[in-house]
Amino acid sequence: MRSFFRRNTHIPRTPIDVVITDFDSTLTIAQPNTVPDEVWKALRAWKAQGNTLILATGRTLPYLVGPSGIDDPAKLRIFDMIVAENGAVMWDPHADRVTLLADPPSPLLVDRLRAALGGDLTVGYGCISAPKTRTSDIEAVLGQVSADLNRIFGTTSVMYVPRGVSKLSGIRHALRELNIHPSRCATIGDGENDHDMLDRSATPFGMTVAVQNAEPATQKLAQYVTVSEKGYGVMELLSALLARNAHHRPRLPFLHRSPAHQPQTEVPELTV
Repeated sequence: MRSFFRRNTHIPRTPIDVVITDFDSTLTIAQPNTVPDEVWKALRAWKAQGNTLILATGRTLPYLVGPSGIDDPAKLRIFDMIVAENGAVMWDPHADRVTLLADPPSPLLVDRLRAALGGDLTVGYGCISAPKTRTSDIEAVLGQVSADLNRIFGTTSVMYVPRGVSKLSGIRHALRELNIHPSRCATIGDGENDHDMLDRSATPFGMTVAVQNAEPATQKLAQYVTVSEKGYGVMELLSALLARNAHHRPRLPFLHRSPAHQPQTEVPELTV
């Protein structure tokens, strides 16, 4: 098992039995939506121990389960809850129940954006998105139509949700629904739209992790950075947490690395 880089010596003693993961370029290793079989296997191993999985993504639900989405939508049932559209909607894939957490975009705004962006526009339950290259076109329309929206950049897209809506706000709804305390959770992501769920100084999550391919600003926010990229980094996190839980040890097999701090003492890797 590989080890992580860590930026401080504190490891939470609260058991971590919930993993909240981003989708694009965190679980996936290629566009669009390729999750390797070994990553699915690692997710199943995590769930087999009675643990919880939550997906938090900027993608719309129609995209995830549609022809452009994941190869087999049934695989999404491995998640106990899915927070989509950067917190604008929550989906229980087992009960097939959708909960809207934000007001939908106005028909006038959607019409104007469709005229300007054509097929590049994606409209969800409460989120609108397009490729990053169309940001200026969206901003031009927003300057003409009154809309109180927050702009969030993902890995390849720009997304707009109502102010006050974010992955973190959506995750809070999901945790209340599942009766889970945030201190039991590890979050993992790679991009700007993951910042609010990775900044542990502003959240009560037990652990926050950035995958190796994450943007530098994202790595600085997270407590830990994986050695491997994308889905293989998620595998590292799951393996380390399973080993920690099995051995009942308060420390994880991390190596220190921080772009903002001086190196600290190396922590030996835990052998399992």
